[in-house]
Amino acid sequence: NLQRFNSEIYDATNSLEDAWQVIATNIDALNFIFIDRNNNIIDNPTTDANRDTIRHIEMSIIARTENRDHKYKDSKTYTNKQGDELCPTCNNDHYHHQQLSSTIRLRNFTDANED
Repeated sequence: NLQRFNSEIYDATNSLEDAWQVIATNIDALNFIFIDRNNNIIDNPTTDANRDTIRHIEMSIIARTENRDHKYKDSKTYTNKQGDELCPTCNNDHYHHQQLSSTIRLRNFTDANED
């Protein structure tokens, strides 16, 4: 399950509590690649210096059916745009998978001297 932390959840007594919420089920992989203006991969995007150099984010997600299909065997290898395998356990299982990959350009993060 794909989860997010929500600090504004109200319990049954209407009091505020922090909680993890499921936002998607049957997600086998979620991958982010951070890229600088020279198309180099940023290995550690969490530092202040590296965070300021991010210009693109490549995002890939792999979802699967809830139930297995024993008449089907998935033989596909799922990779991100860099060629990294995202879900080694998906190969030869009995689920149908769907992959979505996209490149997100962060226009608000570009310098004045960039295109």
